[in-house]
Amino acid sequence: MKRLLWILTIISMMFMISCSGGGGGSSSGGSDDTPTPSSVKAITAFSFTSPAAVGTITESTHSIAITVPSGTNIKALIPAITHTGASINPASGVAQDFTNPVTYTVTAADSTIQTYAVTVILASSKSHLTKVEWDDGNDGTIDGVDYYTYDANGNMAKMELDNNNNGTIDLIYYYTYNANGKLTKRETDWDNNGTDVVD
Repeated sequence: MKRLLWILTIISMMFMISCSGGGGGSSSGGSDDTPTPSSVKAITAFSFTSPAAVGTITESTHSIAITVPSGTNIKALIPAITHTGASINPASGVAQDFTNPVTYTVTAADSTIQTYAVTVILASSKSHLTKVEWDDGNDGTIDGVDYYTYDANGNMAKMELDNNNNGTIDLIYYYTYNANGKLTKRETDWDNNGTDVVD
């Protein structure tokens, strides 16, 4: 009888140990459902309300250029910034001195960072020639007219030629510049029907 009780006791202990071990194994062996923090981090919009201006974001170089009118005090401009990620420093809505490029740092949820250099450009205050009328025969008759259009930085963006002064544009030149104001491309449209030559 004692031997039987002893055997039953051993079996009960083994059963209890087995159940305990199985539960623990299930708990420790389960998958970790904690989501991986996102690494997304970017400035998606940058602008000023006063003066009204919208920045151009170049993601490949992580740079932003924004042009403001001539005479603007760029020592205390307040930007409105839209971004992905967890935070940005300096923060949106905080005045900054943009005399020199300002670096903004975007931090993702996983704590990785991306910096952006923001450059503010003052538009040119120079007066520009917008139209030239020419008299080929010096007889007082306007034979042709040239029209000039400029971008916000004061660079010539387009020149249109009306060779017969009849209201029809016969030739157009388009000009493209980099952030430093250097001419990078000229497109010629000989018949005002689409670009024909790119320099």
